[in-house]
Amino acid sequence: MNEEQNTQYHQPVAPHSGFHPSGLLLVIVAIFAFILAIVGAVKIPQQAAMAGVLIFQILLVVAVLLVGVGVPVAIGYYLWHRSKLDAIKRKHASVDLTVKEEQMRRANEEHGMRMYLAQSRLMPDAMGNRPYIFNPHTYEVIEVSSGNYLQAVPAHYAPHYEYNYSDTSTHGEEEQHLLTSGIEAPTMDYIISQLPYNGLQVCLGQSIETRNLFITDLIEGTHYRIMGGSGFGKSCEAGAILDQVTQTNDADHLLIACLDLEHKTSRLFENLPHVAQLQVGRKHIDCVATTPDEVATHFGYLRQELDRRKVLSEVDLRRERFMLIYVEEFLSLRREVDPKLLDQMLADFTILALRGRKYGLYLLACAQVDYASKDLRDAMAQFNVNMSFTVKPTAARAAGFSSNELLKSNFETKRRGQFVLETTGYSDIMLAPQYNVKEKLMQLESASWGADRGASDVLPGANRVLGSVTALPAPRQHPDNTQATPAWEAYIEPISTLRAKGFNQDETIEKIWGVKKGTNQKYLDAREAYRNVIVYLEPQKEEA
Repeated sequence: MNEEQNTQYHQPVAPHSGFHPSGLLLVIVAIFAFILAIVGAVKIPQQAAMAGVLIFQILLVVAVLLVGVGVPVAIGYYLWHRSKLDAIKRKHASVDLTVKEEQMRRANEEHGMRMYLAQSRLMPDAMGNRPYIFNPHTYEVIEVSSGNYLQAVPAHYAPHYEYNYSDTSTHGEEEQHLLTSGIEAPTMDYIISQLPYNGLQVCLGQSIETRNLFITDLIEGTHYRIMGGSGFGKSCEAGAILDQVTQTNDADHLLIACLDLEHKTSRLFENLPHVAQLQVGRKHIDCVATTPDEVATHFGYLRQELDRRKVLSEVDLRRERFMLIYVEEFLSLRREVDPKLLDQMLADFTILALRGRKYGLYLLACAQVDYASKDLRDAMAQFNVNMSFTVKPTAARAAGFSSNELLKSNFETKRRGQFVLETTGYSDIMLAPQYNVKEKLMQLESASWGADRGASDVLPGANRVLGSVTALPAPRQHPDNTQATPAWEAYIEPISTLRAKGFNQDETIEKIWGVKKGTNQKYLDAREAYRNVIVYLEPQKEEA
């Protein structure tokens, strides 16, 4: 609409100059009524006066009613209308406040995300190399040498590992020998010096290609699987992992469970304060199993622990300690366990594999060859960190490994302590840390169990024997006035601890000596030693 049209639109309309017939009729009626009123007042003045008084009284009553009723109604309406407006204003103010708070929350989240990305997502160059990586767990900026990230990787890729390298190249036998012959496996002292205390991190080994340590967060690993033929370092790798996590994390942050039907590697750690104690009925059970049936039973205890953690609130769940469950020779375990316990054990193992990570329960499973059997297919799919020690490529592929060339090369080399590592977005040939389980077991066996020397000389903190007592009581005279003999004196502490937990004679003998009640000589000797300890302890109890 142009300016001329707009001006024309707003011009006032001229009043109608004509006279409508209805107006004339109204005037005539009004004049006639006025004449009648005058004539009535002249002809009958008395009645007119009375009518006027009556009309005046009626008008007065109406006025009083209007004032008496109308004013409160008007005031009430005004107050109601005012309160309604105030309520609407308050509602609008509340909505505005909610919108502003939401905007502020989103702004803070965006700011936090930008800060995190700025710290932990360093942009790579054209070849995918990142000069530095920020580790938010240790607040360290780590310099990464060129070539650790090979194309093709997406620009947004940011690994959780301090070192990540994927090598899909192949090497001839002679080249492979030259490549690995001059590399020495990393020592445990060096590895432990690289791990932060209570950081829940572990070093799985050293790359034979770059010689960099592969350090990862335990929580990021989900579950861990170690496969390997006998004598190629499988148990030593498991022992190195357990040694690292127990030395670099205290018992307030990490627990372990030792389910070892061979009862070898786990012996180095079963007396540490990190061993989980699970409440089963009225007893507190150390999570250490040394026979196939015992392992199956402890899987049930761990399933109960998962169920206990499952009902906790998110706040309480975050206070629960990380638990690493070490399972030795799982394939052999399936063959040796009592058939009545097998199905339940497999079900418990599967539940722990599928749901344990959510509640802080992680598996470290070892086996010589572990084919992807139908009953454990879902469980094995949850193992995100897989290590293969000199396993035939066909067997490794059947178990779920996929790096064919690496598996073939490693199998042909047949070097003890060398393994193929596969995890999300990463595969390489590694050297396991220097860790000799047999040598440490010999040191442990040569020491007197529970004495001042012993397990504590082999592993830090190993002077805990099935409880919180850390030293034997001072030598005292036996009731027959002879010195307490070392043959049973070493069992004073573990027996005392188990009795405090509610274990009776036969349960204690089975736990410590590994024999059940019967007439065999081993049980009779164990019972004799147990009774000597009880005779030794009872006078102490009376004197106390």
